[in-house]
Amino acid sequence: MSIRIANGPVSWGVYYGGDPTNIPWPRYLDEVAAAGFRHTELGPVGYLPEDQAQLRDELTRRELTLVGGFIFEALHDPRERDALIAQAHRTCSVLAGQNARHYVIIDNLPEARAKTAGRSDAAPRLTPDLWASFMATIVTLARIARDDYGLVPVVHPHVGGYLEFADEVDAALNDLPEDLVGLCLDTGHLAYAGVDPIALYERVAPRVRYLHFKNIDREAHAGAIADKLDLFSAIPRGVFCPLGQGVVDFARLKASLDAHGYDGFATIEQDSDPRTGARPAEDAAASLAYLRSIGMV
Repeated sequence: MSIRIANGPVSWGVYYGGDPTNIPWPRYLDEVAAAGFRHTELGPVGYLPEDQAQLRDELTRRELTLVGGFIFEALHDPRERDALIAQAHRTCSVLAGQNARHYVIIDNLPEARAKTAGRSDAAPRLTPDLWASFMATIVTLARIARDDYGLVPVVHPHVGGYLEFADEVDAALNDLPEDLVGLCLDTGHLAYAGVDPIALYERVAPRVRYLHFKNIDREAHAGAIADKLDLFSAIPRGVFCPLGQGVVDFARLKASLDAHGYDGFATIEQDSDPRTGARPAEDAAASLAYLRSIGMV
């Protein structure tokens, strides 16, 4: 079964829309198209143009379509809910205007959790009350995406956030309404957190409505854990690598996706920092070539 493959600005080190060190957005669009992609994520809202006509023209000129976007904010903090709702409307409006499909909901990296990235035994957990508020915020954002804009909302476990480890993934899938909130299964973030992404997929396949394809380098990951690095300190060490070079067995994943009839999008992500020598365009092309070599595309 062929899966439609995208990439996104995250692979070019674009995590926050207002970061002055981001590469210019025309360069990103030029390079992702030249690397062989026909689909892209939005990245953080405020990075690509928000004017619908301009964005449509820029994508069309490069034969690209928009597949989704995300919110990457402090979802665990109830004081932020009004701001999160405003950002959800802003992002979802852009997505719906370009006929994109997926709205990815991700908790940002609070200091208490960022410094325990990948180390479940050291990571503090939310209290029951704060966890319930966290889940309620996700539900609110998901309803905005689905009911107001016709998008498919998915929650994304993320290294360094309060939804990272196996117990938290299970709790979230139990607490969030299945008919409303799907799962974005990110192979690299799960592997970083000690979760076998393929085993998780096989256990909850009907809940998986979107995929992020990502891989981690075994040695760089072991070093990041041993040195107790936060995620953004691990990225320049090359903890994320092209898909064919890491610990995740994508041929095995393909067999599982085929067996369960997955028919949707997957976005390649390789969190990188071009400011420290990363080569995102070359790595993106290599990952796409690898997926073709195993029949994933």
